[in-house]
Amino acid sequence: MEDLNAASLEYVQEWFKSYYGAANAVVAVAGDIDPQEVYQKVLNYFGDIPSGPTVARQEINIPVHNGDTYQVYEDRVPEARILFAWNTPQFGAKEDIHFDLISSILTTGKNSRLYKRLVYDDQIASSVVSFQASSEIAAILLHGPM
Repeated sequence: MEDLNAASLEYVQEWFKSYYGAANAVVAVAGDIDPQEVYQKVLNYFGDIPSGPTVARQEINIPVHNGDTYQVYEDRVPEARILFAWNTPQFGAKEDIHFDLISSILTTGKNSRLYKRLVYDDQIASSVVSFQASSEIAAILLHGPM
């Protein structure tokens, strides 16, 4: 909030000109459509808008941590939740697909490794989740019993 309050009107206007232009826009169309008709309508409605500056691709930036960090949140709920998170390679990297597969093996279905162990065998959790949240610059693997 401090940064937003400190920003000048001119700075905010320049930022929007840089990042909210046609060169950095996506148009999504869904339904039973005629592609040629949609193309003509997009040209009609948006064709006169100047593209603006090209947005530079951000460098890959996977954070490196020198140790473990922990956060604890407390509330009055019937069950505790534990969530483990690891920084992983960006979307499209070979390892990103591997982490998707690992996540699936660990918790997809009642016969998955963590689900079977924690929910059925040890009975210390009522559910187990895992997912790879892939992004363009870096990603994160999350999993844990709930």
